[in-house]
Amino acid sequence: MKKVALICVVVFIITLGGQVAAQNITWHNSNLEACQILDQNNYFVAGWDSLVRLFKTTDAGQTWQTLVVTDHEHAFCTNGLWMINNLVGWICGGGFGLQKTIDGGNSWTDMSNCPGIRNNSSNLRRIKFTSPEIGYILSSGDLKKTTDGGNTWTTIKANQVEAGEGGFMGFDVAGETIILSAMRYNANDLANCYVSQDAGQTWQLSFVDRSDFSYNMKIASPSIFYAAIDDRRELYHSTDGGENWSLFLSSPDGGTVGKLSWSNNHLYVTSNHNDVRRIWKVNNNNWQEVVLLGNVVIHGFDFRGGYGITCGDDGSIATFTDTTVVNSDPVTPAIPDPDLSCYPNPFQGSTNVKFNQIDNSPTTVAIYNTRGQLVRTLVNDQKLSPGEHIIVWDGKNNSGQPTAAGIYLYKITSGRFSSTKKMIMMK
Repeated sequence: MKKVALICVVVFIITLGGQVAAQNITWHNSNLEACQILDQNNYFVAGWDSLVRLFKTTDAGQTWQTLVVTDHEHAFCTNGLWMINNLVGWICGGGFGLQKTIDGGNSWTDMSNCPGIRNNSSNLRRIKFTSPEIGYILSSGDLKKTTDGGNTWTTIKANQVEAGEGGFMGFDVAGETIILSAMRYNANDLANCYVSQDAGQTWQLSFVDRSDFSYNMKIASPSIFYAAIDDRRELYHSTDGGENWSLFLSSPDGGTVGKLSWSNNHLYVTSNHNDVRRIWKVNNNNWQEVVLLGNVVIHGFDFRGGYGITCGDDGSIATFTDTTVVNSDPVTPAIPDPDLSCYPNPFQGSTNVKFNQIDNSPTTVAIYNTRGQLVRTLVNDQKLSPGEHIIVWDGKNNSGQPTAAGIYLYKITSGRFSSTKKMIMMK
């Protein structure tokens, strides 16, 4: 029989620097990994200690209730949460952990034995539904989809996407647009990033920046995406559906840029500088501070309307509102376009990689295969004079051996811009 209890919490208010007050509570010894806001009153948090638990509030975080999802024998490391409405919801995690409720969390059904769940990977990392019937689960090894409300799951085009050595990490879906990223450990390779505009039927290979980090991904529209890289101080974006990515903004406070959320046509971002966490809004291409949270851990983050929530493995939950006004500061100038291209394309034997050097920043131009593995470095962190440059690739790898026919990616990274495009070698 499932237990229901009220949380005993310590509640305190933070008001710093004239910013919005954040209400923080602590559920001791719990690892809180995922959170979601349905509306201005109903928030949910998933976590685990020796049990898997759902925390919920119906008064915007003033009071909380905890509901036991699993007993000790069936507990798992919680990773993902998705509430379709106030009654129907899902929690997923390690060891094929998958639980469903249809009564607001009072009782739960083990769905880990549903067809399609126990294949490829036991670590279920993220879950999201776009309708009561259509949902997605990202595991470390694949992306699963259901079209019947979660009764059966299928792997989406496994032969078109590759998880990489570190497995799939970042994920977002909006309508039929899906974006996901995989982690790699080899600093010479690129981390895989994939985009689908047709609910997973076909995929486009895309790259953001570095290889040894995973991406926090967010879809603003079918053509506009954002990415923040773990342990980096930069926010990237694409305005062409993932064909090209560029550095959008550097960290607002000198710290790392982390979790992302999209609401009311604005991007909300978490940051961490010297263990002080803040929430920022991107307003007119500038950073605008929403709230200073202080020394809490952020594993889960969500924003809807004017309301936000974070949770962490220190047992903390922080709720807050956005009361900032429209920023009237001038728009930050657009990051220069390197105008990257190659000709001929397709090509036989050799091709010319052409780009416009904006300034004298160190520049790297490299060729990769479609797995993101480095094939040839044409320019290695060199300072080039501003203006047009043309570099010849002779179709050979770094060892001087001819490469096979197929699709390759050529990438330039210089200063504040980076761009990646495709080329086709024919024999």
